[in-house]
Amino acid sequence: MKRNEFVLVAGILALFSGLAFLVIPVQTLALYGVRPDILAEFMSRYFGSALTGIGILLLTVRKVETREGMVRGGALGMLAVCTTGLIVSIWDLVAGISGNFVWVNIIVYGLLGVGFAYFLFKK
Repeated sequence: MKRNEFVLVAGILALFSGLAFLVIPVQTLALYGVRPDILAEFMSRYFGSALTGIGILLLTVRKVETREGMVRGGALGMLAVCTTGLIVSIWDLVAGISGNFVWVNIIVYGLLGVGFAYFLFKK
């Protein structure tokens, strides 16, 4: 198996697993025999956010041979992590699941997302 084929398989697995934990965490955790409470449901969404970003990163860089291509792929994957993490954090805040410290998540995801977007779209 070639490197780009392996990275393609890893990217697809990470993306689909990430989306499952992000979008349908209760059903995904049930596959593992877990009956989550609401906090575990949101923690699974944060995990899904990270896996989704990893999947996008891997799919983006699977055929890249240059440093610039790797950096762009990394920026895109991290922008996906920051965007989905920001959405989950805002949802978490509105739902009142976590304490006030969730504001730190919102600030960190927001600032890092702006930074990754800047480097991604910078000419």
